[in-house]
Amino acid sequence: MRLMANSKLIQQCLFMTSLDENEFADALLLARPSIRFIDMLEQSDTNRPKYKRRLDECRGAHVTFVDSSIASEDYFREKYVKVHPSGDGWIYALVGSGIVSLLRSRAAGFLQGSLLNGELRASIPAGDEATKAFLTIVLREAKARGRSVVSIDTTTGERGTKADRKFLVWPDAALRFDGTKGTYLANGAHAVFVPNIKSAVQELI
Repeated sequence: MRLMANSKLIQQCLFMTSLDENEFADALLLARPSIRFIDMLEQSDTNRPKYKRRLDECRGAHVTFVDSSIASEDYFREKYVKVHPSGDGWIYALVGSGIVSLLRSRAAGFLQGSLLNGELRASIPAGDEATKAFLTIVLREAKARGRSVVSIDTTTGERGTKADRKFLVWPDAALRFDGTKGTYLANGAHAVFVPNIKSAVQELI
């Protein structure tokens, strides 16, 4: 589905384990209890998506966060859900009013034992202050426990000196994929990272 005209696309790359995800979701629900979750993996189980109250109920690689105070379940289905072009199942908009999409982190198949980044994505329609406020909360909570990363040469172990601020790593992912046992954070075969040690030190000050 196309982005709406005059909308602003926001993206934030994240490294999270399932433990990190659950802690992130708990923080979101504390800050905005009206948040609900949609699991794209439901396509084969139901004719239309259903709002879930917890992120850990969702099994798919793509999960959509919806602020139900902006987009009710009925409104979401009417406004954003379409029949899949194949005629089997459905598809829905990944961005729009009251919507933030999460592509989950997953195993990096090209680098054994490493984690491929996920991504938060949202589009703020021009003048949509409610969606802007919702996204502000999501990004604030994503950054609250997120640390920066630095590049690493997996052959020599040499670390970069400049943090790559396009990416954030949460505590459990930072602990498990710190490079010490050949486990890394990866964006691609030639973009491999470890948690920024300086970032961790600053958090303790």
